[in-house]
Amino acid sequence: MFSLSGGYGWANFQQVADAQNGGVPAPFDQTFRPGTFGFLFSGHYGLSRFFAAGVNAAFYRWSGSVNVAQSGTPPDFEAASVHGSFFVSPSIAVSLLGNLGSHSSSHDIRVEVQPGYSLNSAAMKLTFAAPLNGFPGEASAGGKTGAFALQAQLYYAYSLTESLRLRFGGAYYRIFYDRIFDGTLQNGTAIPGGFTTDFEKNLNSTAQNPQIVSITLGAELGF
Repeated sequence: MFSLSGGYGWANFQQVADAQNGGVPAPFDQTFRPGTFGFLFSGHYGLSRFFAAGVNAAFYRWSGSVNVAQSGTPPDFEAASVHGSFFVSPSIAVSLLGNLGSHSSSHDIRVEVQPGYSLNSAAMKLTFAAPLNGFPGEASAGGKTGAFALQAQLYYAYSLTESLRLRFGGAYYRIFYDRIFDGTLQNGTAIPGGFTTDFEKNLNSTAQNPQIVSITLGAELGF
């Protein structure tokens, strides 16, 4: 069985908090926000009516921005962030109705569990608003890391033909890393005051194992 699904969901990757903080860069937070797009691919071999084993690959991308109002000399700025994660893993599929690979039944409910390894990236761009008061127009930060990750899927499968099925359900994805940004704010010219030092403290802050919750829709081809 081979399947391909697309997903849309909510993630709690690190982003600048939407709050004024007395001229000090607002801290990072990990509130769940919409804006995650994902693709999930899997291949399984049926061992019985209830179990199948195989492999899985997935890619997730989250993007979002926040406008931060500053008080005092630092100008207001927009912080736009992009997080990405590519994931590969072994996979176990379980049919709750015992219709795994069945050509005669139209319905099935399945659970897939996939522990594996992920490659992760993060990029953040700050765009300062006029009057700049000596600040550059832009600054940026980024980072990459590999980490163990876990994905679980619960979905309903409906047979359109003997070999083609429609899949609709949800996926939960968690990445077990506690830091991703390099910790250095990059910019064309020196930023005045203590903004750089304060912002780099945020870049070095702990990431609480980012999570993604997605709604998925896809198709499965069985042989």
